[in-house]
Amino acid sequence: MSNENENENVLSKSNNPYLIQHADNPVNWKMWEEETFQLAAQQQKPLFISIGYSTCHWCHVMARESFEDEEVSELLNTHFISIKVDREERPDIDSYYMDIALKLNGSGGWPLTVVATPEGKPFFTATYLPKHGLPQRAGMMEILPEIDRLWRSEREKVLNSADSIVKAVQKSHENNNVQPLGIASTEELEIPKPADVIRSLHSSFDWDAGGFGLAPKFPQAYLLSFLLQQADAAESKDQVLQMVEHTLDRMRAGGIYDHIGFGFHRYATDQYWKVPHFEKMLYDQAELALLYVDAYATTQHPGYARTVEEIFQFLEDNMRSEEGGFYSALDAESEGKEGLFYLWSYEELQELLEENAQEMLSSFHVKKEGNWSDPVNGKAERSNILYTDTLKNALEPAQNWQQLRSRLYTQRNLRIPPTTDDKILTSWNALTVRALARAGKILNSDVYTTRSKKTAEFLLSAMRQENGALLHSYRNGVAQVEGQLEDYSYFISALIELYETTYITDYLSASLNLMNIALKLFEAEDGGFYGAAHNNSFIDDDPGSNPAAPINLSFKPLYDGAIPSASSIMVENLELLFRLTGEPHYRNTALRALQAHQREITATPSACSLIISTLDRMRSENTREIVIAGEGHTAKDMLKRVRTLSLPNYIVHHKTSKNAEALSELAPFTGSLSPDTHSGAAAYVCSGFSCDRPVKTASELDTMLRNA
Repeated sequence: MSNENENENVLSKSNNPYLIQHADNPVNWKMWEEETFQLAAQQQKPLFISIGYSTCHWCHVMARESFEDEEVSELLNTHFISIKVDREERPDIDSYYMDIALKLNGSGGWPLTVVATPEGKPFFTATYLPKHGLPQRAGMMEILPEIDRLWRSEREKVLNSADSIVKAVQKSHENNNVQPLGIASTEELEIPKPADVIRSLHSSFDWDAGGFGLAPKFPQAYLLSFLLQQADAAESKDQVLQMVEHTLDRMRAGGIYDHIGFGFHRYATDQYWKVPHFEKMLYDQAELALLYVDAYATTQHPGYARTVEEIFQFLEDNMRSEEGGFYSALDAESEGKEGLFYLWSYEELQELLEENAQEMLSSFHVKKEGNWSDPVNGKAERSNILYTDTLKNALEPAQNWQQLRSRLYTQRNLRIPPTTDDKILTSWNALTVRALARAGKILNSDVYTTRSKKTAEFLLSAMRQENGALLHSYRNGVAQVEGQLEDYSYFISALIELYETTYITDYLSASLNLMNIALKLFEAEDGGFYGAAHNNSFIDDDPGSNPAAPINLSFKPLYDGAIPSASSIMVENLELLFRLTGEPHYRNTALRALQAHQREITATPSACSLIISTLDRMRSENTREIVIAGEGHTAKDMLKRVRTLSLPNYIVHHKTSKNAEALSELAPFTGSLSPDTHSGAAAYVCSGFSCDRPVKTASELDTMLRNA
């Protein structure tokens, strides 16, 4: 009896969108699991490990050219054991091999191609490889036979090379860590100041187009957030704010922003933000929404608030799941061509816009011959990307713009859309929870706060094991893969943000519970945190246990990348929980991590901006804990006054009759703080958990905070 799926490989059994994309390849793909490594050891074949993600354009290109090709597949099936890995579902595997690729080649990216021993020790790394060689780039048909020859005839040399690579990487990690001899004070830590990072960023800033460097150009929201946080203390506040605002304006005006359907594409291939790489990632939307809402809080520019609103509208329209979480990404491609869904011909726009055509065509630089060239081959494309030059033009490129945009949006939705990666990741959803909560607070929006709570409740209910440990990925009703450090750090951060927006103590309690689990799983004996669970005795075997490889994938992630490093967020969380609760263990753990990493931070401060910013707050004498006790109009006015001032070094509790008992248990220093019997409210401004005499009105609180 024939098998209906006889052309499928083992990936057809996966619940992962990226792996399922490759289920009908002629390559005999395997999953990252113990049986695969046993098979490689039994057959004494090297591993061919291909790491990518479902919305990756060059992953699609390599799949079409090589993994769907019979000649390449025959080479792989004959001489290798081939493994497919989704970098988003297994960031620990991706981080380990990407770190090695960067050290060996000086660059990295996806698809990441690794050839390794049966134990997983790499001896060859590359990114995209064509089927046949190109100038300055070898192809699969040349590389695979040569690796097979070396494996058969010079195996000992290959094995020694792999051992040397692994040992060198391990040694580099060990050398970067400083063994703590005790708990250092903040002043004893030899770590650069924020001013050092600002100088470095200033030197690489593009004053013409905004952002850092030339091309390709990524949003790097975390660096702009750092500048926004540090502007008040900077030597030249106006110049620092100008760097932020100029970049935000140019990104929002550029082709990296989807002016019709909203949301940001992943990055620009050019210096001026005009030609995007068209995939849309959840983490980018979350981080950029957070950045724009913080910029609005600082500048009160309505265009920034509107950008936040549009990003969240895009998420609700395209990426919200029925369960309450958000999907991971939209593909760059549709119908096999990158960007096709987002491109317009001159004639199509002219016909749709009718009498308003000329004004909008001019605003968006639309041309009959097209307005962009392929960034890879330089070929002029006979289509148009919508981009403009200024934030003002982007917000109102033509009269009746909202009506025109709606018409274009409706027409565009008749096209075949890019595919959606519909897995739900705890880490990226947590970033979105945090952004929504912050927007709810700053924009005074119950809608965003409610959406934040909905997603947080989904994560708390669907993404935890019975013992409270987090799971990383969810799809089709199944949660799987044990939580990584990024899941815990981002979700703890989101819960703290949600607590300071709603003052519902359940969120503070959940953040403390997750922090205590995270410290058991990830804290290293010599300080800092491993990216994947180091203490597996706490993890349930099912459903979250991650398949292990014979090699140790553990290392301590420190540097910020597309999103802030999980270690940096952990240090920030520990400091915030210390200030929210008064528990010194949290600050001491943060100090140990800073001490362990001080050599790395000093070597590359601009890659560690968040952790440097956190240490700066720890050193500051201008931090305060504010407790507003009571209910009614006076208490609400006090909360509103605190939020209006946008005080980055302050944490706030709101103690009410409903949460007083729980809050006193979680933050004992609040236990004796009570509202005024006459006004019904009192505000306590504390430093080091020692509180000044309470004030009874919002205006008194305002005066006290401005003079602090």
